[in-house]
Amino acid sequence: MGDEKQLEQETINAYKADMMYKAIEELKKIDARGVEHKVKIFQTEEIRKYWCKKDYESSKKSPRAKDDLEILCKQCSVVVCLVSEVRKIGSQHFVIAKDFPSKVTTKPHNYPKKFGVFEKKFKMYCKECPSDWRIVADRRGENRF
Repeated sequence: MGDEKQLEQETINAYKADMMYKAIEELKKIDARGVEHKVKIFQTEEIRKYWCKKDYESSKKSPRAKDDLEILCKQCSVVVCLVSEVRKIGSQHFVIAKDFPSKVTTKPHNYPKKFGVFEKKFKMYCKECPSDWRIVADRRGENRF
């Protein structure tokens, strides 16, 4: 005894049980080592994505605090950026200030060289004076300061 709604739900449950048994039979046919290898690759990739996302989130610009310090050119004392606009990802430092490229001039590096995924391409100098501010690295086709 039951109404149409209960009958429909029982039909759906029977269909789901049938699909589950078919899926179990398919899983029994799969090589366990192959599945374990694929799961390990998937987990490694998900962990890498998690840490990249965490690094990205921590590198977002925070509002300027009252005690945020200015970074100045050592020769002409022009304000380069704020300490809060510098991020360290791995062993590299990046300036995320949007106006930073307007404060530097670049010239091709005399000795371009690759370091893993980075390639030093340019030398960067203060726009106000000839002070050398290190290199501009190219990572995956993008110029980074």
